[in-house]
Amino acid sequence: MYIKYVEHELKALFESEPISIAEKEVGMFIYSKEDNRGAKFILNCSIYEKKCTISLGLGDSTALKLSLEDVASLVVHDDILKIRQNNSEKEYIIYFEPNFYITFDKKINESPPTLA
Repeated sequence: MYIKYVEHELKALFESEPISIAEKEVGMFIYSKEDNRGAKFILNCSIYEKKCTISLGLGDSTALKLSLEDVASLVVHDDILKIRQNNSEKEYIIYFEPNFYITFDKKINESPPTLA
């Protein structure tokens, strides 16, 4: 298996081509984007290993770095990137506009908790 994604949607979201870490066929890419305040978001993907690392930083400092395994898909909707994992209750949502903002939410198809 592999991470499901639409390449041209990622290119449009990041406004650039990805950097290939090896031959393109190996499926290892780095996407990066800097916002208007100098914050930088980096998405490092290994498509066939189903792994992603997301980093958010300012200048040379890294404020957040997450390593995700068993990634099922990368979904782009407008200026939002959603990262979904297999067998996980969380969905990682990265907002690109007006500045980078990351949330960790439950999957959309999951029912909200009920009060006893």
